[in-house]
Amino acid sequence: MAQSFASPQLTRKYIYEMSKTYRARADVRVFTELILSLIAIMVFGTFAIKPTLATIGELRSEISEKEKVVQALDLKITNLTQAKAYYDANQATINLLDSAVPDSSLPASEIRQIEGLAQRSGVEITNFDIEKAPLFEESKGEKEGEEKVLGAKNMEFLMSAAGEYPSLISFLTNLELMRRPLVGRSTTISIVDDARVEGLNMIIEAVTPYFIK
Repeated sequence: MAQSFASPQLTRKYIYEMSKTYRARADVRVFTELILSLIAIMVFGTFAIKPTLATIGELRSEISEKEKVVQALDLKITNLTQAKAYYDANQATINLLDSAVPDSSLPASEIRQIEGLAQRSGVEITNFDIEKAPLFEESKGEKEGEEKVLGAKNMEFLMSAAGEYPSLISFLTNLELMRRPLVGRSTTISIVDDARVEGLNMIIEAVTPYFIK
C-alpha cells in the first residue's frame, strides 16, 4: 500500500532544492517576494484596514448628521432674523396694540382718559363704578404663590354723565374713538331728576378688554 504522505527525507530534499533555486535565480526571488508581499497585504487588509474603513464610514455618517443639524440651525437663524426684521418694521403698530389692549386692567388710566373726554365734550361724570378690576397687577396674584391666569379678560364699568344732548352725543362719539376699545352693552339717556343738574343724564354700561401675557 502506497504512503499518502512524503517521507521527511523527501520533504527536506524538496525544500533544499527550492532554496537553491531561490538563491540562484533572481526572477524566482522577485516572484516569491511579490507573492509574500501580497499575502502580507491581504492579512493586514483583513485585520487592520477593515476596522479603519468601518471607522471612516462611521465618521462620514456622523459628519452627515452634523451637516443636517447645521442646516436646521441656519434655517432657524434665518427665520429668527426675518422675524426680528418684521418686528422692528412693525414696532410702532405693536406699541399701538399694546396700548390699545394692555397686559393689565389699568383702571386708573382708563378713568383719567374718560374724564378728559368728558371735559372736552362738556359733560359731567356723575358716577363711575368699576367691576372685575383688580387693584394689583394680575401677575402677582391675589395670594402668594397663586398661579397667574393668562388670556383675555374684561374690565366692566358703569358710568353716568350729565349734560346737554349734543354734548352727550359728542362724548359718546369720543368714547368710541378711544385707542383702548370700549364694548358698549347698553346706553340710556333720560331726563335728570335733579334740580341741581341741568340737561340730560346718560348711563353707559360697557367693558374694555385687556390681555394677560
